[in-house]
Amino acid sequence: MSEILSFTLNDLTGYLNQNFGKGEFHAKCIYRYFFKTGKKDIENLDCFKNQELAFKFKKSLRFPTPVILEKKESEDVIKFALELDDKAVIESVILKMKTRDTLCISSQVGCKMNCGFCATAKMGFKRNLYPHEIILQLYTAKFVLGYDIRNIVFMGMGEPLDNYENVRQAVLILNEQHGFDIAFRHITISSSGLCDQIERLGKDTCIKANLSVSINSADNDLRKKIMPVTKRFDLFTLKNTLLNYPLKEKGIIFITYTLFKGLNDSREDALKLVRFLENIPCRVNIIPYNEVEGCDFKGCTDKDIADFSSLLESFGLFVRKRWTKGKNLDAGCGQLAGKIRGGLSD
Repeated sequence: MSEILSFTLNDLTGYLNQNFGKGEFHAKCIYRYFFKTGKKDIENLDCFKNQELAFKFKKSLRFPTPVILEKKESEDVIKFALELDDKAVIESVILKMKTRDTLCISSQVGCKMNCGFCATAKMGFKRNLYPHEIILQLYTAKFVLGYDIRNIVFMGMGEPLDNYENVRQAVLILNEQHGFDIAFRHITISSSGLCDQIERLGKDTCIKANLSVSINSADNDLRKKIMPVTKRFDLFTLKNTLLNYPLKEKGIIFITYTLFKGLNDSREDALKLVRFLENIPCRVNIIPYNEVEGCDFKGCTDKDIADFSSLLESFGLFVRKRWTKGKNLDAGCGQLAGKIRGGLSD
């Protein structure tokens, strides 16, 4: 039995051809109906003159039945937790926007990167998510919870580029014109700075999603303490990787800088960031730290964020200030940890 959520249209066409001797006509009929509506009653589609064949098709495919363990909601944020087949738990966040809703999705159960400020890191690494488990998060947000998701950010649990092949397949499914039809410009893949995988993404001609990189400090020694990935790829290597990253005309790289009180929020820190970003086409997102139980880092005030951002802007950087969303739901950046009913998922 094959997961229908793991297929692009070409994949489904090949599957039907190999197993049933049918091709693109039936594949398009099934694909458009299911991925556009979320409905599973494909046996009633007009393209099937032989309903027995339709039932055979359906029996051979596994359709999603999301298990929502928990859902929390505030005015502009919804966090939901899904239980997977092996009882692993992943969390996703819907950000309600004025024009279009954004879904922040997970790519792993846990994470290997061990960033000192992150709740997911405290889980350790459990496993990678398969394409259908990544897409299940969108299916749930769109067809079960009823949100019109048009932006996808791989900024949930895990390091997306550490799960490259599965994330790549998921991006192709998200982009599939006959299905979800989410443009590459509305899909963002975030990384902690895996330079080899960033280079791989840049050379990949099939997916042209946005790239976002978490910097958090432009001081190499300090960044090592905050983000151990720096021991593997130092800031010099990371800068060269970003300078050489292929962008389309007027394209940019998103730079994420999480502000910690008394750690990386000084004028000197800002000036180091300005120097690091010199000649890199980018937009800087300044994010307030959402405090995590068991981590010693402290969050900044809105004034701290405004002052730090203003200093960057005075040097010509394009800055967006990301005010806290979802903090009270443990749905903010760095707070996702599969924490359900008081305990971490195993």
